[in-house]
Amino acid sequence: MSQPDLTFELGHNWLSTWTEEEIEEQMSGYKASSESTATVTDLTGVQFPKKISWKDDGCTKIRNQGSCKSSWAFSGVAAV
Repeated sequence: MSQPDLTFELGHNWLSTWTEEEIEEQMSGYKASSESTATVTDLTGVQFPKKISWKDDGCTKIRNQGSCKSSWAFSGVAAV
C-alpha cells in the first residue's frame, strides 16, 4: 500500500531479530542508585535560543552503542 504523504522509510535493522526480552535486557540503560549525589543547576534568567538546528549546529551521526550504554559519553564528546 502506497502512502505518499509519509516522510520516512521503514526497514529492518540489527534489532529486527531480537525478542522483547533481549531488547529489555541489553538496552534498558543505567539504573542509578537511590543514593544519587546529583546536583541541580538554577537556570533562572538564562536566555535560551528560540530554535536550535542540531543538524546545522554540530550534531553527529547516530551510533550503535550496543549494550555498553555509552550514550552519555557520545553526547558529552559531541557537546565539546
